[in-house]
Amino acid sequence: MAEMLSNMAERLANLAAEMLLDYTGIQEKMETLRNDIQVLENRAADVLAVIEEEEMYNGKKRKREVEDWLEVEKLAERGKFSEGLFLEVCKTKGKPLVTTEWKSQRSLKQNLKTVWPWLMNDVDSRIGIYGMGGVGKTTLAMHMHNKLLNDPKFKGRVYWINVSQDSNIHKLQHDIASVVNLDLSSEDNENQRAAELFGGNALNGQCQ
Repeated sequence: MAEMLSNMAERLANLAAEMLLDYTGIQEKMETLRNDIQVLENRAADVLAVIEEEEMYNGKKRKREVEDWLEVEKLAERGKFSEGLFLEVCKTKGKPLVTTEWKSQRSLKQNLKTVWPWLMNDVDSRIGIYGMGGVGKTTLAMHMHNKLLNDPKFKGRVYWINVSQDSNIHKLQHDIASVVNLDLSSEDNENQRAAELFGGNALNGQCQ
């Protein structure tokens, strides 16, 4: 019985982990999880009833491993997820930008094809697009922005922030904070402002 309940608890944990990592078939997995929790609760209750009866009327004492039954019941209670499985997050990855036609659509597609693998790997953290004025650097970046929004493999959020030549660190921090709905007005120190942005507080802001 101990092994059976242990396996059931392990199965519950695995199911919960799968559900957090994979949204596919979420309703089916939720129903499976609910059923397993109910079975676990019923079996734990039956075992406890037998143990309590033996202790009360036959003078027997439960083994140390039997104490785990109480933890199993607590596990079942925690497994109900009364407040839901997920935190409230953004419903969309971001807002698409209104793009303009480029002079050479063929050139645009070729540049997108070149840059796209760099965006999707975990190695390159910064990508620079350079060229003379008017050649389409901003247009290319806007198309990449919208392509990220439409790519189902990309799970993050996409932000568009303009940085002018006369910008500075303080203004850039302000612009980023505004996009992610983080208030930095009470903090003037650039290092502290950077810590607020980098430390994950920006991710807790409301979606815009």
